[in-house]
Amino acid sequence: MLTPHPSDAFLSYVRKLAPVPDEEWHFARTLFRPRRLDRGEYLTRAGDVAMEFGWVLRGLIRKYYLDRNDSEVVRGFASEGQLAGAYASLLSRAPSILNVQALEKTALLVMSHSDITQLYGRHACWQELGRKVAESLLLEREEREYQLLRLNATDRYLAFRRDQGELVGRVPQHQIAAYLGITPVSLSRIIGRLKRRAETD
Repeated sequence: MLTPHPSDAFLSYVRKLAPVPDEEWHFARTLFRPRRLDRGEYLTRAGDVAMEFGWVLRGLIRKYYLDRNDSEVVRGFASEGQLAGAYASLLSRAPSILNVQALEKTALLVMSHSDITQLYGRHACWQELGRKVAESLLLEREEREYQLLRLNATDRYLAFRRDQGELVGRVPQHQIAAYLGITPVSLSRIIGRLKRRAETD
């Protein structure tokens, strides 16, 4: 019987993706390290090679990059129970194009690239898990691209509220606007129109 460990909250997430035996999980959890980020602190900065990938225990992370005009473009958010990191940089060992930053005081469990590689060599379950994570990130990216290319600003905001409604109130409105690809003024107008529409319905 395994003794309780902070990473055990991660186990149910993992086992939805791959059948990890108890003995493999017992070994893997010795590799997790706690990491705390203050608000505004970075897990990875653009231009650096990502050294760690983590799972959020408490707090909120955003991933963003700067466009040609040095304006922030938010790629996504990660809150409790979600993975956070510059995954492409971690895999490729190339400098990250993303900044991965805490929007709140955040507690994570992190693992290094070498630790992940070690797991891949131990048991096929870790390779299956890595594939499932990569697939989920690909699906997330395709949905994101679809919304940016095919949905108008109002529908993108409604999709955000539907899929990530728990972040409304936690994420500053200008950050949501940067995620939706619109200005804060445009987002304020959209929210105002939706509120007036709800009041008249």
